[in-house]
Amino acid sequence: MAILSFQLLNFSRKCFTIFEKQKMSYRKYNSTNKFSSMFFLKTKIIFLLLFMLAFSQIQGQQMNFLKMQEISFEDVLKIAKAENKMVFMDVYAVWCGPCKIMDKTTFSDSLVAQKFNTEFIAYKVNAEDVPGRAIVQKYMVNAYPTYLFFSPDGELVNRLEGVFPPKLFMDEADYTKGLLKK
Repeated sequence: MAILSFQLLNFSRKCFTIFEKQKMSYRKYNSTNKFSSMFFLKTKIIFLLLFMLAFSQIQGQQMNFLKMQEISFEDVLKIAKAENKMVFMDVYAVWCGPCKIMDKTTFSDSLVAQKFNTEFIAYKVNAEDVPGRAIVQKYMVNAYPTYLFFSPDGELVNRLEGVFPPKLFMDEADYTKGLLKK
């Protein structure tokens, strides 16, 4: 995400530099014409608005997690069965550094968010809360973050642990969906 933001910023700088060079050449030839000055001001404003719109679209999409504090796992399974989607469960701890990295990078990636929002029911479980401890014991979670993938019927299909870059995380999700079909 940071790389994409950096590339977008570099692109806007290059465009702005080209724009300024064109503006200077117009001013040399049209120094008395106020129309060209107004034209460049309007063009600058439009370019800035388009840049802000594009940047907000890139940053805007995140995974839609249902949270354990708001809904029970049984209710999540009912939703998954009704929508015929797998359940993706993120088991985390508040103090967990790698969990925070996943939240800021992989789960904030627009492609990951799009994939998981359409193909899975995403459920976030705090391992330190009372219902979270029951899930930790039932599924023998020993490390954080742990990701559990369930079929719509509630059967555990796959589990992952640790930090994943977005592309690898999506590949693992596709692999897990393939396991369900077998």
